[in-house]
Amino acid sequence: MLAYTPYDGATFIAFAEPGAAYPGEADLWVRPRDAARVAIDLGKTGAMGSAIGEARPQTLILTHDDDDHIGGWEHFRTTATFYAAWPDEIWIPYEWAAVVSIAGQLDFESSDDEADEMTVIARISRAVRVVNSGWAPEDADELKETDPLEAVFGGPADEIRSRLLRLRGDERFAKIITKALDAVAPGVITDELGPAGDVADRVVSSANRILNILETARTVGIRVRLFSVDHAREAGPSPWRTVGKPGLVTIPNAREVVWRPRRRQRRSLAHFAVAFALSVQNRRALTVLLWSSPEEGTSKAMVWSDSTGNWANDPATPLPVELLTLTTAPHHGSENTAHTAAWSSLWTASRDLVIAAVGGSSIQQVHGAFLAVPVTQRSCTKCRHTTGRPNRGTLVVEVLPSMPARLTTAHCVD
Repeated sequence: MLAYTPYDGATFIAFAEPGAAYPGEADLWVRPRDAARVAIDLGKTGAMGSAIGEARPQTLILTHDDDDHIGGWEHFRTTATFYAAWPDEIWIPYEWAAVVSIAGQLDFESSDDEADEMTVIARISRAVRVVNSGWAPEDADELKETDPLEAVFGGPADEIRSRLLRLRGDERFAKIITKALDAVAPGVITDELGPAGDVADRVVSSANRILNILETARTVGIRVRLFSVDHAREAGPSPWRTVGKPGLVTIPNAREVVWRPRRRQRRSLAHFAVAFALSVQNRRALTVLLWSSPEEGTSKAMVWSDSTGNWANDPATPLPVELLTLTTAPHHGSENTAHTAAWSSLWTASRDLVIAAVGGSSIQQVHGAFLAVPVTQRSCTKCRHTTGRPNRGTLVVEVLPSMPARLTTAHCVD
């Protein structure tokens, strides 16, 4: 058995803000042997976003559009600006490109208030080209040199922003977006969100945040890479082996795409509403596979984010469960039947698998599968399954290439 040194393997850090009721998820992967730092999401609070900014990751992966995953963006941006330390790359779901692109083409005069989910997906899918590792080298080089945001924006960001702001307080749009969210992303709208008008305003704020992220990346010169779960089953090597940065971090449930629309044309409010609703579907959240060393057969760690895991048992998108020594608990370890497939995919994992419940709300019940894990192999950033326990904090796990992962912070007590 190899002795551990600081340069062998990697460290997984799940940040926490102990005093916050709902701090969200913000993770960091540090691999000293090549000075690599990969951040996954930014948490819900400013402190979480700042923590990621201070870590100075070279790659920032934003898994999906939820406040508890990207709410810390503004503080991250402020911190990165202060230190003049921006990521080299930001990875995002391709639906974000669709939201921004369609917002810039909104036709406020269109009387079409209906849009079918599958039709919108088909249109968005036709606007991209899959980055296939089987392409000729000259094609691959062409895509690497392409500014993926040029075709997305299609004009000044301020013009897109002004179109978005026109939707605030628009009663017609409020009805359209409420209907789209109920149909495409059930459960997103709750009684706590208030009347439909408030929902519309929140959607505008969220879409504007996506625009700000892409605008900042373009201004600073950060390479933005788009990943599509809709194209995950395209022919080619397994995504976990090739999609992303093989040897460091890959996306097992998506394929990389570039935005290449055939033409720009006006889009209805309903079309925009469905595109936005797709961006908040949990099943579309990117899942992240982290490599402890560049060798394919060595230990891996996985961040589920909010993915349902329905892809994990598909032969076209296999999950290398046998290589996992650490995983975050699906959907923060919450008792949610929508994520049963994710939990089921872990049944054949090593008995030594460490599971970390990262983020989550105090009102979410903890999944029984998490509590069934031996206490020495599970931990959390916020203790939710029992009362009177410590509020926890930042969670750290060492992941070695050929040994079980090791919790270096407190494991669960019961």
